[in-house]
Amino acid sequence: MSTFGLEPYIQVDGEDVYIIPGTWSFTAGYPEITTKAISFGRANTKLYRTQDTSTAYSTFKFDMPSTPEAIQMLQRWKARTGNFIVVAIDKVNNDEVELTFTDCSIDNNPDVESGSDAKISIEGTAERMIQI
Repeated sequence: MSTFGLEPYIQVDGEDVYIIPGTWSFTAGYPEITTKAISFGRANTKLYRTQDTSTAYSTFKFDMPSTPEAIQMLQRWKARTGNFIVVAIDKVNNDEVELTFTDCSIDNNPDVESGSDAKISIEGTAERMIQI
């Protein structure tokens, strides 16, 4: 998982999402690469690489404060599995960077905690991330 700038601004389908600072992380969706040395005689070797396209998808994680609004958001997202967009906007070296995750789903069944420090931990997957 990668961290992103200082603290991103998160939107889901254009709706602002309040997250707990320091909890956003993601993977960009590049396929895993397997590298092997192959031999073609007389101690000559060459590297052979293959891509595992089954791993070519993005993931994202963040925690939200456990509020009635957050619970309603979670319910909407779960009902729209594979059919919503997550956007993370942040500044990196004074440049605004926007990451877009399409065809998203929330894959975990998050615990909805109660109490003053209560949170909801979100884990999702998406098509490969698009950077703008």
